[in-house]
Amino acid sequence: GAEEGRTDPAWMIDLAAGPEITADFAERNELLRGLIDALPEEKRRLFRLVHEREMDIRAAADALGIPVGTAKSRLHYTRKKLAEAWRQLEEGWENP
Repeated sequence: GAEEGRTDPAWMIDLAAGPEITADFAERNELLRGLIDALPEEKRRLFRLVHEREMDIRAAADALGIPVGTAKSRLHYTRKKLAEAWRQLEEGWENP
């Protein structure tokens, strides 16, 4: 299913936080996952290897059979695109 293989990094949710903060983190985590899921496949796979499986860029490039320079370029593009999309979401939260 959609939840299969998902593990949230420990830094995403502070277990000592109150229920409203935890719910807010959970909602934002789902929004972030949606942004990641919407990426083109080659960029999504690389992003997940580096950020979810914590591979270094060279190992991820090898795993995907692409040059390290290509992996660096894709990762840069992906991080920039996610940051821009996230800023747009935050603006919507601050200015409903």
